[in-house]
Amino acid sequence: MHSGDPALIHPFLTEIGKDRRASLESSAEGIDTAAAALHLAIHCASSKLSYITPKPFALLIIIVVSTIQMLLSHRAISPNGIHPPGMGTTPLHLAASLGRADVVSLLLEQENVDDTIRDAQGRTCRDVARGKQVIKLIDGIIEPVPQALILTLP
Repeated sequence: MHSGDPALIHPFLTEIGKDRRASLESSAEGIDTAAAALHLAIHCASSKLSYITPKPFALLIIIVVSTIQMLLSHRAISPNGIHPPGMGTTPLHLAASLGRADVVSLLLEQENVDDTIRDAQGRTCRDVARGKQVIKLIDGIIEPVPQALILTLP
C-alpha cells in the first residue's frame, strides 16, 4: 500500500471481495479487513507527507489519493467502515483528524458516505477536524475537489 502500485493492491482487493463475509462472521472481534485497509492507506498517506520535500509533493499526493481512490472503488470497501472495532472511527473521522483536506474531499464525493456518524466518544468528523479547509469541506462551504482533477495534477 505504501507504493501505490496497483499490481500489489489488486490481489489484496480480490481477497477482500472473496473473504469479507467469512472474515466478519468468523472474527471474534468483528474486525473489518476492508475498513482496516482503508484506514491504513489514510495513515500511510499522512505519515509519508511528513517526510517529503516540496519538489515531489504533487506526485506523492497523486499516488496517495489514487491508492485511496482504488480502495474506495472496490464494492467491498465502504467509506463508512469503522476501525478499530468499538472506536467508531470512520475514514472521514481519521482524514479530518489528520487535517487531510484532499482525502476528506475524496471521501465526501463517495455516494454513500455518512458525515453524521459519531465515534465512541460521541464526536462527528467535524468535531475532530483539523484545519480550516477541512472544516469548510465538511460544512459544505467549499465543494470537494473532483477526483479527476486531483488525479491529473502535474
